[in-house]
Amino acid sequence: MNKSNLNLEDNGARHTFSEAVGKNVANPTAMLLCATKMLRHVNLQPYSDLILNAVGSVLKAGKVRTKDLGGQSTTNEFTFAVIANLG
Repeated sequence: MNKSNLNLEDNGARHTFSEAVGKNVANPTAMLLCATKMLRHVNLQPYSDLILNAVGSVLKAGKVRTKDLGGQSTTNEFTFAVIANLG
């Protein structure tokens, strides 16, 4: 195994809000942005850009916000809004 080709992406937020487990209230932005970094690393820049732009569009519009962003939207609602903004 060539160690120079190894890469580890971690958003650092997996365990910071353990009270939210199973409650559909967590903000998935950090996990989604971490995924974009991984996609860039494996030379899938177009897919990374799609997700990054979709997350940015949802945040900029401000209509779908999780509680930590001052809204009442669920994790699923935020994620579905991102999916709706892909491409």
